[in-house]
Amino acid sequence: MSLPTEEIFIQAISHEIRRNILRILLESPKSFTDLLNFFDISSSKLTYHLKHIQGFIEKDVNQFYIITALGKRALNVLDSIKEDLSPEDQPLLKEAYQGQKTYKTSLAVQGMNIIIGTILFTMIISSTILIITMLDPQTPWIIYPISILILGIECSILIWAIKTRKTTPQIMNKLKKHFEEPL
Repeated sequence: MSLPTEEIFIQAISHEIRRNILRILLESPKSFTDLLNFFDISSSKLTYHLKHIQGFIEKDVNQFYIITALGKRALNVLDSIKEDLSPEDQPLLKEAYQGQKTYKTSLAVQGMNIIIGTILFTMIISSTILIITMLDPQTPWIIYPISILILGIECSILIWAIKTRKTTPQIMNKLKKHFEEPL
C-alpha cells in the first residue's frame, strides 16, 4: 500500500502555524513552551498543529522539538514554489487567490440572499393579509395589532439579515478558523 504522499505534504503545510513551526525549528530546537510563547495560541491548539506535522518534526533526547529531513524537504518545496514563480505567474496567482476567496464567500452571501428574499416574501404576504382584513368590516379589532406586531418582527429580522449579509465574509472566516483549530 502506497502512502498518499501529496496529501500528507499538503496537509502538513496547509496551515500558516505549521509552516511557521517548521521555519522556527529550522533555526534551532525549541521546547513546547518556546513554541507556545512564539504563537499566541492555546496549548491545545499548539498540540493539534504539532500532531499534524509528526514526521516532519520530532523530539530530541532533551524533549526539544527538532525539524526532520522530511520537514526540511517540505520547506524546500515551499521555497521552490516561491522561487519558481515568474512575473507572468503573479496575475494567475492573484486570480487563483480571488477565486478561492470569492467562491467560499459567495456561497454564504447567496445563503443570506435567500434568507432576505424569504423574509421579504413573508412580509408581502403579511401585508396583503392585513390589507384584506382591513377591508372586511367584520374583522375583529385584535387582528390589527397582531398583524402590525408580525410586520414589525419581520422588519426587525429583515434589518438583522441585511446587516448580517454585510458581515458574512468576516463571520465565515471566524467560523473557518474556529473549526480548523480545536479549542
